[in-house]
Amino acid sequence: MDKKANIIVLVLLIGIAITFFYKFVIFGLIPFPGDLLIAEYNPWKAYSYLGYNPGSYPNKAQYFDVIRQLYPWKTAVLSSIKSGEFPLWNPYSFSGSPLFANFQSAVLYPLQIVFLFFSQKLAWGILVFLQPLLASIFMYFYARKLSISRLGSVLASVSYAYSQYMIVWLEYNTIGHILAWFPLALLSVEHMVSKKTIMWMGIFVFSLVSIFFAGHIQLALYSCAFIAGYIWLRGNYGIYFLFLFVLGIASIQLIPGFELVYGSARSNHEYSFITQKILIQPQQWIMLLIPDFFGNPATRNYFLSDTYIGKVTSIGLIPLLFVGLFLLSKKNTIQKFFLVSAIVIAILISLNPITMMLYSFSIPLISSSSPTLLVFIFSFCLSILAGFGFDEWIRISRNRILVIVVSFLVLFGLLWVTSDLASHKAILLQALILVTGATLIVSGNLYKKYSFYIACLLLGILLLDLFRAFHKFNPFIPQSLVYPTAPVITFLQNQKDHSRVWGYHAGAMEANFATQVNLLSTDGYDPLYARRYGEFLGASKDGVLLHKFSTTTRSDAVISQEKSLPENPFRLKILDVLGVKYILDAKQNRSSQIDFPPYRFQRVYEDDYWNIYKNLQSLPYAFLTADYGVFTSGKEFETKFFDRNAPIDRVLLEEELGSKLANDPVAVIKTVQLDFNRISLITSAKTNQLLFISNSFSSGWQAIIDNEISPILRANYAFQALEVPSGKHSIKLTYRPWSFVVGAYVSILSLLCFILYLGIQRRKSI
Repeated sequence: MDKKANIIVLVLLIGIAITFFYKFVIFGLIPFPGDLLIAEYNPWKAYSYLGYNPGSYPNKAQYFDVIRQLYPWKTAVLSSIKSGEFPLWNPYSFSGSPLFANFQSAVLYPLQIVFLFFSQKLAWGILVFLQPLLASIFMYFYARKLSISRLGSVLASVSYAYSQYMIVWLEYNTIGHILAWFPLALLSVEHMVSKKTIMWMGIFVFSLVSIFFAGHIQLALYSCAFIAGYIWLRGNYGIYFLFLFVLGIASIQLIPGFELVYGSARSNHEYSFITQKILIQPQQWIMLLIPDFFGNPATRNYFLSDTYIGKVTSIGLIPLLFVGLFLLSKKNTIQKFFLVSAIVIAILISLNPITMMLYSFSIPLISSSSPTLLVFIFSFCLSILAGFGFDEWIRISRNRILVIVVSFLVLFGLLWVTSDLASHKAILLQALILVTGATLIVSGNLYKKYSFYIACLLLGILLLDLFRAFHKFNPFIPQSLVYPTAPVITFLQNQKDHSRVWGYHAGAMEANFATQVNLLSTDGYDPLYARRYGEFLGASKDGVLLHKFSTTTRSDAVISQEKSLPENPFRLKILDVLGVKYILDAKQNRSSQIDFPPYRFQRVYEDDYWNIYKNLQSLPYAFLTADYGVFTSGKEFETKFFDRNAPIDRVLLEEELGSKLANDPVAVIKTVQLDFNRISLITSAKTNQLLFISNSFSSGWQAIIDNEISPILRANYAFQALEVPSGKHSIKLTYRPWSFVVGAYVSILSLLCFILYLGIQRRKSI
């Protein structure tokens, strides 16, 4: 009977997921913010799609990072794998940057296997679909293991899997996967408390490794911390030993990732930004009851100055009523653990005297990110408590139920009286749910023989409420709107000359779009980009290296847009040296020959919205030179590099060369081949030369000249150079960082040790 009932519940949960994703499952629409892409971002907003005027496509204005980061990185990963290379390096953004190490590329996440069987667009949609489905299934079985009733477990699973937190992060396609595996890890702990079986040890390790590979290191660490506390509660301390295998197997991601963090531009938020913008303000706890009390950004009426997705705490009003019932009941140890956990997390994510003191200190990974990401554990705890409260519903006294109902009604009345008209619609809708839900809860307690049917009605109301919020926030678009063709992009793609592209003023194209369309760019957007590269690009504003990163520059490295082209010689020097050959100019700039003087720029493309100019003074991606200087400090570099009298191909190094260079007017690079992890060149010169490559410097690069290893020098502050002997030479540079190699060995060894450990445990149990 129990097995049959579980099958019925599984069918129900799958049916709920299909219902929520009916636009994807039935109509083939993709859960992807393509609506935002073609409405507001260059160059797509300049063109007409699906019969809409340029830039007029209706959009929810959500998931900026999906189109600017996560999907382009997925494209780069798949392209690299298809070309036969492991996706270690991204040559397109930041003049080259680590790809695998940035965590969010999620290269090794197990469910990425769907990309091997389906198109990228369809596989993306499947992964989005799997997040709440898996979360609901694993949460259901975990709740059942805690002895919550079947219907109570369904309530807990639905309120967690389709919580407001899951809804607003859904199309990131990373965070939701952590939420999915989290209850499975706890379920495996529960099973190992009674008996440490081979299967559940394997599931525990697999679920936690999947969490580390899913694409968000901060949430992975939060998950491990909570699970470690849960293990302590359950008293089976031997489970802690399995964490060693988890960390060991995940080392292939963790070691390169933390190396990247160490050298990145990502800095701590300013204290005032954390307290005023990131932490949940006291009045914003109203969103626990009424998610859209302050509006919703998807309907463009969120009227606070912070971010909506950082403040969502709701799991639905019906589950909160059951949480209220739980609070008035007797509590066992596990129930107290979840209650205390919810309270502690509520304190950590909100503005109060404790957090005002706590976040005044610089806390690694917390002060540099958002503490409110902890909301997912808060939602998890509330959902479990709602399940326990559901089971108390029939047993609890009628007077206690009335206390909860009246308390909620009074609170809503006060909110109605004290709020302005902008919030009344949101209050009214939730008040309707409250009154209906409260009436059913009281009726179920009075007429116990009808409680099953009333419980089903309550679950239905919850699903309708969550369904409305789900589709209000999340866009579903035709596959044709996932980075559709744009003529100006097609022209640039056809050049195939390893030249970089840059957009001028209104013609600027968002960083990382270059990765999606396979164009080389100086700009980039990534929380973990190289600090030194950001300092260099910061000099495009005024010729001074950037030494302090702001809220913007800690994630974005872009060439300055200040002043016109001729008025900023520092920017011109950087554009030339980094091989920016093509400049996109939107016609709304109203540029003239003053901006693009003919002696320096040549127009090579024009359509109704765009001009493309060729920078006639740009240097190639790699070039040979005998003119170099040495610098030892940032200030010295600024003085030498931006010297107006210095030749453009003069290269600055941080160390003296071991041999003498000589001028050679016929020194040439005959071929250049650029792959994801490799750069291949053939050079010819009569004298020793310096080879400069405008590829961002990283210690993970190795150079071989005619089968002999050659040292790579740091040139022009943040790039690569090699000393090349006279004659004809074949040069290969390969990106193979020590951190990846060490991490891979540790992971393989840890996996083998874990398999051996399971084998030993199996023999002991026989």
